Amino acid sequence: MALITKKIIIISPHFPPVNAPDMHRIRQSLPYLQEFGWSPTVFAVDPEYVETSQDNLLLESLPPQTEIHRVKALSTSLTRIFGLGNLGIRSYVSLKNAVDRYLSENKVDLIYFSTTVFVSVALGPHWQRKFGIPFVIDLQDPWRNDFHLTMPPRERPKKFWFDYRLNKFLEARSIPKCSGIIAVSSSYIELIKERYPMLAHHPCLTLPFGVLPHDFQIAGDLPGLRRNHDMIDVVYIGRGGSDMSLAVGALFDAFKRGLSRNPELFARVHFTFIGTSYAAKGKGIKTIEPLAKQMKIESSVTEQTDRLPYFHALKRLQEADILFMPGSTDRSYTASKLYPYIMAQKAILAVFNDASSVVDTLRSVGGGEVVTFRADDNADTLGIRLYPVLTALLEKLPFQPATNWKEFNTFTAREMTRKQCEFFSVVLSSS
Repeated sequence: MALITKKIIIISPHFPPVNAPDMHRIRQSLPYLQEFGWSPTVFAVDPEYVETSQDNLLLESLPPQTEIHRVKALSTSLTRIFGLGNLGIRSYVSLKNAVDRYLSENKVDLIYFSTTVFVSVALGPHWQRKFGIPFVIDLQDPWRNDFHLTMPPRERPKKFWFDYRLNKFLEARSIPKCSGIIAVSSSYIELIKERYPMLAHHPCLTLPFGVLPHDFQIAGDLPGLRRNHDMIDVVYIGRGGSDMSLAVGALFDAFKRGLSRNPELFARVHFTFIGTSYAAKGKGIKTIEPLAKQMKIESSVTEQTDRLPYFHALKRLQEADILFMPGSTDRSYTASKLYPYIMAQKAILAVFNDASSVVDTLRSVGGGEVVTFRADDNADTLGIRLYPVLTALLEKLPFQPATNWKEFNTFTAREMTRKQCEFFSVVLSSS
């Protein structure tokens, strides 16, 4: 019996060759959607209008038959005069008009928002009202993030006052009208249901980010890094920020203990932090090196705020000796980089909130050491617990982790896409 294909529109303003974290869910799903009965059409913003680095190799991972519509956006040379750079605001009218035209001429079963450009998600109720099409929201990050309200004003993100109020307003107008929610963390779903009780029985799915094995084949063909193999290369690729200062500070505390107790081993260690800022190239503010300087270990730490092209980042993971994963003090934080880290088949050292889903996943799949913290921990107490774990890891090098690949297969892109598609069908049945 032939599989009945349903039509889905995917809204992903960031899309290859744009090198942004929030487009990977879609990029990794596209090779498998047809297999599970869904025909996708992607609407994205033309890369010309996106202030994020690009990686043309990302285009090679897309199925050649993918239908992609690129929309324009207001230029930042104009909007920056008014202090606005938000891609969702700049592309709102163009995206609305382009999808309006498409829906006027084509039958579509479902609209799927998979993006952290949340202003674009606010178009869901418009298309639902005008065309009667249900929509699903993928919460890769919290939309309205109350976590920063607990922080001193000086530590809050730039333009927090404006962004928070805009997100609070748009979330309240959009999420209660959606037909289903996918989230990378179950805590995001719990928070949304607490905030909007009318969603208590709505279809919801917790779905972490998967990994596309073919990505590592592409990365493996890239030229390698010239490095000093007498040094121990500890690498982290991902954002920084004050909410990660506890985990990073504990690592540095453990390292300082090692320098005084076992200088021959620990003097060979160098920490490299890459892509720690979401800011445009050359405009990022360092958050790791100042902490290292404060602890007087700056000669052993390098921070690069600019992001690497995606496949070069995977190559860098493959070349490291140890991969470091710092967790946030925000209990709901989950790391999208977890599965690529495991796939790189390197020793992993993770320092995470004990409530994070990363802890259980890494322990079940294997491939790394996890040290957990709670709200009452500080860098010193955590560093004391971390020191013997870090020492044991350094003394075992080089080695390949004993990863449970059977367990890991449940986190591949194909399996994640299958779960997505099953959920889409549930949403259609419910709506």
